Amino acid sequence: MGFLKRKNKKGNLGIEAIVITAIFLTLAIAIPIYSKVTSSINEEIQSDDQYSNTSKRIMGDFSNSMPLLYDNIFAFLFFGYILAVWVAAYFIDSHPIFLVVLILMLPFIIYISMGVSNTYAEFVADMPTETAPFIKTIWLMQKLPYFILAMISVGAVILYTKWRTGG
Repeated sequence: MGFLKRKNKKGNLGIEAIVITAIFLTLAIAIPIYSKVTSSINEEIQSDDQYSNTSKRIMGDFSNSMPLLYDNIFAFLFFGYILAVWVAAYFIDSHPIFLVVLILMLPFIIYISMGVSNTYAEFVADMPTETAPFIKTIWLMQKLPYFILAMISVGAVILYTKWRTGG
């Protein structure tokens, strides 16, 4: 994908899994924190007489709808990125020797994703009220190692089993 710029990227499916793990851990932690900040701002606006009723209503509507919106955005980005990795794998010509490297890297990658999943579980336990509205995000992060394994497995099948046509 576009995150790691180097020439002749032919066996980087494992690196993509590590990148997706880091990106989505960052998003999964940032979104509830942003929600908490938005909620605090909303409470201050609602209690201040300086703002009009229209401003208070708009901020209240935004604050109430924001968790569901960002939960759905997280799920969309999560599955969209996995799909993008699979599409990119289709367009990359790779030598089968990289499959051996990928298989050797797989336990390490799954171990990293399990650590990320556990880190997020601790974050959820520390901030239960802030993370409660993010049901999809919590579920996806709990199942992250399984999704990473599926992404790599399907990506490897796509990457290494294409028909080669000579011309």
